Amino acid sequence: MALTQYPAARFFSAFHRWNHLAQRQRSCTRTACHYTLRQSTCIAARSFSSTRYNGHGLPRKEEDKPRVQRSMLQEQVRQIMRRVPHPVVVITAAHFEPELDRQVPLGIAVSSFNTVTLKPPTVSFNIKCPSRTLDAIRADQGRFRVHVLESSPLGAQAAQLFTAGNTTEMFLKRSDKAEKLISTRNEEMLGPNELDESAIAALDCTLSYELGIRDHIIAVATVRGSVVRDTETAALSYKNGQYLIDTRDSS
Repeated sequence: MALTQYPAARFFSAFHRWNHLAQRQRSCTRTACHYTLRQSTCIAARSFSSTRYNGHGLPRKEEDKPRVQRSMLQEQVRQIMRRVPHPVVVITAAHFEPELDRQVPLGIAVSSFNTVTLKPPTVSFNIKCPSRTLDAIRADQGRFRVHVLESSPLGAQAAQLFTAGNTTEMFLKRSDKAEKLISTRNEEMLGPNELDESAIAALDCTLSYELGIRDHIIAVATVRGSVVRDTETAALSYKNGQYLIDTRDSS
């Protein structure tokens, strides 16, 4: 006597038959697939997911997880990543502030800056939205400057100035304490002597791609030019809620 098939069982039975047929068809088209992959080594981004099913044989939604479980995972990931050193740079974009009637040092400190490739030089960083800095970058045809800070109290102070938002008060503080951490429209590349004293290098970049992930944007940019003042001093980084200061040369 055949057992009654419940909806979930019928689904998996049909899936098994479909998968068997697909495997047979795939063996006939392997050559074509191999040719396609060899023609292009850069493959478009795909969205992958691991589907889990609930007691009714239906895909389980993320919301089905207990809120406490989700919070615990978020906290665990946060604590793990706190132990990983991250580079800290300041990204500035050209902005004219009507209230002050001049160009101001609008920008943000980020700890997600990295290279994507060197052929051609391409970099990336993550930024939370909405963002005045990202809006200013877009408004200036994608142009922005990356200031690589030195691993010193001066570099840490400069980074901290760009963690408190882009307000009139912060524009004035930055102009007073780190006046050269700024971008202007249609600017030429700075010379080494024109870098802020808290920076060891700078990169002029143009935004190439944006990828939205929840409330963040992954920004990818091409490097147009660079200037280096110091090749010996370590760059500023961040771990466990603190800036890492290089004290090897301290007397």
